[in-house]
Amino acid sequence: MSSELRKARQEIVDLLNDRGIRAYGYNSKDIIPPIVLVLPSSRYVRTARADQTMNSWPVGFTLLVVGGQYDEPSTLDALDDYLEGTLVALAESGFGPSISDVSDPVWLDLKLGRAVGVQLDMEILVGYNRTTD
Repeated sequence: MSSELRKARQEIVDLLNDRGIRAYGYNSKDIIPPIVLVLPSSRYVRTARADQTMNSWPVGFTLLVVGGQYDEPSTLDALDDYLEGTLVALAESGFGPSISDVSDPVWLDLKLGRAVGVQLDMEILVGYNRTTD
């Protein structure tokens, strides 16, 4: 079975990778920054929206943009590059209006040490094909 939710997440991952921004649709303790993780948000499938069709759901994704390890001088440069590249890629692809928030920078504990990142929240409509038996 091919999940429409999985396809939507992978579409965002592919868009970023095509723009030279290393992105994954899953989380791992072995990540090496800079990277963008495209993950389900804490409110994954959301309540109805005015532009929703009968065969779609509003779906939330969190993009965790991780710049690099905090003890490297280029950490904030990498964070800025990846965040700006992500925002531009989403805007140029039509996902731009779906961005609802970008968090303040946060420190993350990774297997390789501490890193700095921001959380970008977005919501898109994910369609599905309804079948009847």
